Parts: sequence; C-alpha cells; structure tokens
Amino acid sequence: MLLAVVLGLAGVAVLTAGPVSGVDQVEPDGAVDENTTFGTTVYTGSEDGTVLAVDVDGATTERVWKTDVGGTVGSSDDGLLYQSAPTAADGTVYVTSQTEVGSGTSGNLTALDAETGAIEWRFSDTGFVPDGSPTIVDGVVYVTSVFGDVYAVDADTGSRVWETSVPTNSSEDATLKSAPTVVDGTVYVTGFGNNKFNLYALDADTGEQRWAYATPDSFSGTGGSPTYYEGTVYLTDRLHAAGETAIRAVDAATGEEQWTFDKSLQIWGTPVVANGSLYLPTGGVGQPSAGVYALDADTGDREWFFDNISSGSFMKDSATVVDGTVYFGTRGNNESGFGGERDESTVYAVDAQTGTVEWTFDEPDNRVASTPTVHDGTVYVSTGKNNRYDPDGVGHLYGLDAETGAREFVYDRSDNGTGLVGSPTVVESANGSSVGSRVLQGILGHTDAFPVQTGVELTLTDPTGDTVDGTVRIIDGSGTVTGGPDGRYTLSLEPGTHTVEIAAPGFETQQLTVGVSAGELLEQQVALAHTHDVGDTDRDGELSVVDAVLVQQRLADMNPTPFDPTLADVDRDGELSIVDAVLIQQRLAELRDPGRAVVSDTAVSTAGGTTTVTVTVENTGGLGTLQTVRHRLADTESGLGATATRAVDGLDLGVAGEQTLTFELDTGTLDPGTYYYEVVTDDDSETLQITVGGS
Repeated sequence: MLLAVVLGLAGVAVLTAGPVSGVDQVEPDGAVDENTTFGTTVYTGSEDGTVLAVDVDGATTERVWKTDVGGTVGSSDDGLLYQSAPTAADGTVYVTSQTEVGSGTSGNLTALDAETGAIEWRFSDTGFVPDGSPTIVDGVVYVTSVFGDVYAVDADTGSRVWETSVPTNSSEDATLKSAPTVVDGTVYVTGFGNNKFNLYALDADTGEQRWAYATPDSFSGTGGSPTYYEGTVYLTDRLHAAGETAIRAVDAATGEEQWTFDKSLQIWGTPVVANGSLYLPTGGVGQPSAGVYALDADTGDREWFFDNISSGSFMKDSATVVDGTVYFGTRGNNESGFGGERDESTVYAVDAQTGTVEWTFDEPDNRVASTPTVHDGTVYVSTGKNNRYDPDGVGHLYGLDAETGAREFVYDRSDNGTGLVGSPTVVESANGSSVGSRVLQGILGHTDAFPVQTGVELTLTDPTGDTVDGTVRIIDGSGTVTGGPDGRYTLSLEPGTHTVEIAAPGFETQQLTVGVSAGELLEQQVALAHTHDVGDTDRDGELSVVDAVLVQQRLADMNPTPFDPTLADVDRDGELSIVDAVLIQQRLAELRDPGRAVVSDTAVSTAGGTTTVTVTVENTGGLGTLQTVRHRLADTESGLGATATRAVDGLDLGVAGEQTLTFELDTGTLDPGTYYYEVVTDDDSETLQITVGGS
C-alpha cells in the first residue's frame, strides 16, 4: 500500500553576495572549459608562489588552473621555513604565502575561486607574515603570523574580525609557526622559539586569551600545530633544558598537563591521534636517524617505535592514519646537512597496531615534502626539490593505492622546476570543502569537518537490545572508525552522506546510510538480525528435534553445547521452560506457524523541521520471533534498496505481541521534492510517499 503525505516547509531566504571591491583579481592560467565536469580535484602550492588545481580521473591528470599568489607557498628547504597547504571550504580555496621584500619578509592570505582560480580577495597587514595553513570554521579563517599574532578573517569578504598578540618572556614578539586548531569555540596555537608559553587557548569569537600552558624547562617551543582529541590537546616540545625533546598532553579545558613523553630525536611535525594512539614522525636536520613513535594517547606510554628507514633519512612532516595504517614520508638523505641529497626519499605505510611495514613507495628524484592526504582509497602526496636553491628537480603530485602502494597517477611540473611542497588538498565538487584524513585529523589546517563532533556514536545490539561486538566499515565516503569491543563505535565522518557496513558473527550483515552536517554528532543504535531462527538452539541452520532435546537438557542442568539461550526462549516470555521445548515440537509437527512480523499501522506527524513516522508491528504467527525493522528513505521508489537504510530497530515479539517504533526525519536537510519512506521487516513492508516543500 502506498500512502501520500504532503509536508510543508517554511520559506527560506537566499542571500547572494556581490563582488568584493578593491580586490586584486587575477586571471587564472587557462580558462576552465564550460563543459568540463568538476570531479575529484587536488589543490597544492609550490615554492614559486603558485597554487595549482589538478583534476584527477583514474590514471589521468590534467591541470585545471594555476594562479600566482606571490612569494612562496610552503617550502622544501631544510631551514626554518614554514610549511603550508591550501584549505578548501564551500567552493573557495584559502592559502597563505610569504614574500621576501629587501631584507624583510611579508605575506598574504589569499582566497581563490575553487573552480576558476580567480582571486576573490587578499588579506595583508603590516608585520603580517603567515606561517602555517589557514583554518576555516563557521565562516571565519584563522591564521597565525610569525611575529606572534593570531588573526581571524571573514571567509567571505577578507575583512579582519579580530587580531590578538600572544606574550613572551623577552622583549621580542612570540613566534608562531603552525596552523591554528579550532574546536568548540576555542583556538589553540603553539609557540616556536624562545617563548614564554608553548600553547595558547583563545576565544574563537573575540581572540581573548583563556589560558596558556608553559613547561618550566622549555626554551625552543613547538614545531607543529596542536592536535585535539577527546578533550586533550597534544603538542611537541622541540628542545628543553634536559637536552631532549618531548611530546606533551594538556587538558583542553584548563591547560593542565596530563603527561609528558621525553625522547632524543627532534620533532618538527604535528602529532596525529587515531583509535586511542598518538603517532609522530621524529628526526630532523643533522640528526643521525629518524623514526615514528606510537604512544598511548591516554597515558603517554610507548607502544612501538619504527626506525626501519634508510640511514640518514629525516622527517619534518606529519603522519596520517586511516583504517589501521599510518602513512608518512621521508625527506631523503641527510648526510650533507641543510642541503641534503635527493636520494632515498620514501613514502611508508605502516601497520598502526604493530609498526610493521605494509608497503613503501620510493621517490628517486625529489623529497617527500608534505603530509600525505588519504581519501577514498588513494594516498595523495606532493614532492619537492632537494631545496629551494636547487636548479634541478621537478615537483610531483602522486596518487598511490592505499592498500598496496602501487602508483595510480602522477602529475609533474615539467613546465617549471619548482617543487610541489604543500600537502595536497582534495575536494570532490566545485562548491565543496577539503576532504580526507588530513582534514579530519586537524593536520595543517582544517575545516568544520574536524574533529569527531562530526559523525555518529553508533551502538550495535541484537534484537533484544544486548550490545554486540562486530566490525564497522565505511564503504561510501571518507572517515575513521574507533571503538569496540563493547558494541559502541565512533564514526568520525566528513559532512555528507555515507554508507556503512556492519557485520558480526551470528548476525546478518547490515548496510546503513547516515547523513551528517558539519559539527553534528549523531547517536544511533542499530539492531542486527540473527542468522538463525527462534528455536534453532544449536545454531545449525535448521529446526529439529535436537533443539527440543537441548532445551530439556538445559532445564535439567546438563549444560549442553552448543546452546543459544536467546534463541531457545521460543515463546519470548523472558525465561526458559518446558513450554519452549513443546513449542519446538509443535512447530516440527506443523501444528504452529513460525513467528511473523507484520506492519499493522503507520502514522505521520510533523513538528517544525522534523517529521516522525510511527510504525506498529505485530506478530501474527504461532511462535515468538526475533527480527529487525529497517527504515529506508530515497528520492525514488526504485532507490529503496539496502543502501537506503537510515535506521534499524530490533523486534522481540511473543505470540500475538506487538511493538511500536518511531523514525524521525529531518526534512530541513532535504531538497524540495518527493521522497519515499519504506519500513521493512523480514515478512512485510509498507511504503509512504512524502512530499517536501510547497506551501
């Protein structure tokens, strides 16, 4: 039966912005074909001051545009030059650059149209020398300056929202050389050099300082951005009075230190935290060796240290972690100091739990001069020249298979010898935002997608409501899964729609579609259906007299095995009795029908932007039944397949029992049009036609 329900939505005002006055507009090099389909596009910066947009389609690459923003965007030099990467948000690419002017340095924050490369606006200020990638949250661009200033800039217009200077222990200004991290209304920035403080927490709306953290023995500051994870901020201390470097954990709300891990190798990158572990490449210029640490994020205890890399190699960039693998790159041989050599640069994939190598990819000509970005099964990595004074060398943008390391594509700057040194930024549409592991983990700037406040807190149960330990895999879209083995999982997702596959031994594999907005953390419970019917106590796939005998043996305290007490409770009254054995025998004699879950009633109500569908399911069979109810939503009736499942409820029904379930639909997130809602049991289904929009 098909029921039609018409839902009215209040009118929505649409605001449009005119051109920004007084902005230096730059024509991109090469117009974009009007008929070109904007697919997966990678943005990267270079040492010659250009930003490039490269379209990636399978094994082929094509430059869409390049725009000169002036100066240098990132650097592969081994001196204390900054590392930066573009950040994309809502169809605009934001990038910082530095320019040498006489004996000094100036800089810009530039906003580019993601589709054409045209400059929308450019922000600069006296003494403004940005260092690190821009971070965009709630329509504001946050960026640091090397002279100790933090800026908040309107993302649409380029106008200053606020500016704050941070204090030092000397007459000199503080040095900030990393991207800000913005979480829950707080901006976290780290100091570099002889600073009074290592970490500052600022109000995101005003720039007012909330607290500052300092170690009493530190005198060199941090080399990377602060990392936020579940209420803790992690930062690096490049060198302190004991002659060692350190990794530190600080409470995000108070600035109180939680733990410190001391080590001997220099740290230049940003810590990465995933699945409860912290990962950090170490080993800088002039040091004999390098490696990657894995620490327990709660305690700082060392889990493993990976140093199976070429002798003399060093690392200044961060790692990225996806689906149980840590990806990072080395910058080549370090035997000749700051100049170095271009040989022995490698991309590594290492098992996140054990530190064992899964694969390597060698770059024979250039340095791996960026943090990898992993998205949809591909590792994107940029390579730069030996150093910025090297007359030879060509920068490359590689796409590598995340599972094997096989090269999927390569784009090289054969038209220009400068390196591609900024971490690659990936988007999937012309009006989209940065996607991939680097964004989700807050490395080198991020958007509203970071941190895990965007995603789903998922609980797996059986139809009775008991939690189930299983596996959760994101099969459509990008994100990470943490949690288990208690049946509770956190899915850290990019804004949008994702398909998730859920599996557990003894239960049917389930696909679920979830949609999340930026900054939204949903709570969802999914009931998994047993692969065996009620009464199949030995779980052999069929009902037999053996099952009735096993019930009697259990009642006699004989503890038979195998035996599933949940399935043995045939009448679903909550206890095992001789009645259950009798019901199995009656079913075998065809005196009783199996349990049958039928949709007996549906109702729809709307309040504000939420529509609630109420479903009543009753058991019309002769036995109890354990099933699931799948709630599906699609914009076409033919689209109501397994991947259209939005929620899954458990059914635990006795004979003649019934259960009422609800499904809430946020119509405010849907485009106007006709949608189809379907409720599905193992035995029955009902479809409602829903119209969104109109008066």
